[in-house]
Amino acid sequence: MKMKTLTGVVAGAILLAGCGGDESVVGLLSNPNFATNTTGWAVEDPGSATLSWSSLDADGAAGSGSALVTNTSVGPSNGSGIIQCASSITAGASYTFGGRVLFPTGQARTGQLQIGLRWRAGANCTGSVLGDQPRVVLNTPGALWVPLTSEVLVAPAGTVSADFIAFPTKFEAGGQLAGNFDALFLEKSVGSSLILTP
Repeated sequence: MKMKTLTGVVAGAILLAGCGGDESVVGLLSNPNFATNTTGWAVEDPGSATLSWSSLDADGAAGSGSALVTNTSVGPSNGSGIIQCASSITAGASYTFGGRVLFPTGQARTGQLQIGLRWRAGANCTGSVLGDQPRVVLNTPGALWVPLTSEVLVAPAGTVSADFIAFPTKFEAGGQLAGNFDALFLEKSVGSSLILTP
């Protein structure tokens, strides 16, 4: 299993879906905006991460919020966070994924915030992991929400479902590292798709 990190498609990226008349996009996640709770999301490894609802919202909307994910792993960790199964993936179809992230400054540990996929060979996110494990990454903490958007990806042959994951990666042992996630998306693009980057 290889992990593929997608770079260069962060703030300022323009996603054009359906250029040529067929302009429909289907979202595949439940409760991606965390308006009032974290229903639909699970902690992938409860011994290494926590999930709570935060009133911080990517759009600053009153009464809405985000997912606050904290990596509490004993050692350095590349994947302690939240997960949701996208159960209707079509092999050979085009997809994009991402969301908006807030990486608070002043934390005792360093790391990254990542959003990614694991393509699965079985229904309901069972079976083997297929192909690369694409990721979009934010490396630098700051005070602003940052949009992360993947390249257009083609689901590998044999794919039936996909794990959608969002997590802080902690570089050092001990302590904890936290980040907020909001406006998460996994979309099947119908028609041609193109990403333009500055």
